[in-house]
Amino acid sequence: MAWLPKASYEYAPLLWLPSLLAGFDPRVRAERRLVFVSAEVFQASLDETGYQAADPKYPKDAFVFAGYVGKEADWGKFIQDWEPKLKNDPYLADAKTLKRLFRRRGRWSDPRSVDLMRMVTSNSGLWSVRWTLPYCEYREGILARAADDGEKGLYFFAWLAVLARLLSEIREVPHATLDLFYDENIVEEPKIQSGYEAFYQWLKRNRPEVAAMLPRRPTSRNDRDFWPLRAADALAWNTHRHFIRNAIGKRFSNPLWEVLNSGQKVIDDHWTAEDIRDVLIPGRLPDPKRR
Repeated sequence: MAWLPKASYEYAPLLWLPSLLAGFDPRVRAERRLVFVSAEVFQASLDETGYQAADPKYPKDAFVFAGYVGKEADWGKFIQDWEPKLKNDPYLADAKTLKRLFRRRGRWSDPRSVDLMRMVTSNSGLWSVRWTLPYCEYREGILARAADDGEKGLYFFAWLAVLARLLSEIREVPHATLDLFYDENIVEEPKIQSGYEAFYQWLKRNRPEVAAMLPRRPTSRNDRDFWPLRAADALAWNTHRHFIRNAIGKRFSNPLWEVLNSGQKVIDDHWTAEDIRDVLIPGRLPDPKRR
């Protein structure tokens, strides 16, 4: 429970925002009706990268599921921090341009991107989530053992790995619920929803009281309007880039990565084939020491 943020009462008025409101561009948010909700609503915004991790033509690739989680009040502070920067700089306001700034491959980082992400990592109520599964480990753990196209299973294990950890923490908070948001992706969305559905039904059968803390489906949002997904994309892409460079014996480091890697972490897991088998083999329990 050490990662759980204390309520940011300085931003208490934002607790009146509904869960689908926190994180929106203020121009979009102003058009939505305010409704009272419980203060125990946690919100996770996640992004995925490494789509080729299930393809045998890319044996060194890895699937990364990453983003940030916090209470609605802390996402409200995030919006207040980012709004002046995005409002006064058209390059930062444009989602595609900002994504390019976050995805620089060399040793140099745009100072504006570093400044934005430092606001995230210095926010005491926001915690990073990073889960990595290399293709070679996934193949050894499941693809060689069962008929599977490799893609649906990836998302099932991604949701399981991330949500099992998050729920084990927030279920100690009375009446806590967890809202889930991911970036709109027409190609990947059916797989994301299918993987979540498989996990949700599995959890509902085995731990219905825990499943009740989750939404029936995660919500897709456009990062043009929903700013937390821009931060999630920065973390996911750079985590994937760091892994790929390390896999070929290269070093990946720049000022943005240093800021991203310095933030508070609630999950920073690197799964192997053994972790996959822990889930598949009845009665076998995961060993946290392996991570």
